[in-house]
Amino acid sequence: MRVGKPSAVMFIVSCVLAALAVLAMITSIPVVDGNEFIVMFAAWAVLAFSTVVRGI
Repeated sequence: MRVGKPSAVMFIVSCVLAALAVLAMITSIPVVDGNEFIVMFAAWAVLAFSTVVRGI
């Protein structure tokens, strides 16, 4: 299995999810509140998935 670089869109989506998770630890964000770990894991999963699957 070869891995490649993620597309710019997927990288930005991953960064936004990670930033939301970190900000939810500091302030109250109703959508993310209490699920920071899940959102951070989703950010990692999006980034990992986009490096493995080509054309995303």
